[in-house]
Amino acid sequence: MPDGIGREFLQFRFGPTRRRISFVGVRIPPMPQGPLSVRDFYFEVPRRDGGQISKSGEEEWVEVSARPLHTLDRAGLQELVLDPPLETECVRLVCTRTAASACGLTVFRADCVGLFQVAFA
Repeated sequence: MPDGIGREFLQFRFGPTRRRISFVGVRIPPMPQGPLSVRDFYFEVPRRDGGQISKSGEEEWVEVSARPLHTLDRAGLQELVLDPPLETECVRLVCTRTAASACGLTVFRADCVGLFQVAFA
């Protein structure tokens, strides 16, 4: 993620059966301690229409977030509603921007993004 903008993901598997996910919780270190904290993100799930394998042999994933999701600049678990809920056995949380990048801070020329905790319900 050069200059805090890009596409890095965390992938979560919930087991062999589908699970309904209505909420996600994300905990980050707030600024100024967390310039590399995830600020903008979205979710992807595996494609289920028979086109699961791409030309490269990899499973295809599709974005399911109706809108980009954002963390706030605060400590603690930040809970977000997923509307509509996800019905899946696995999900990717795709990070697209860091807190420093979202604030326009160019001092942090790091190519990584982070968070402390992710929870699903």
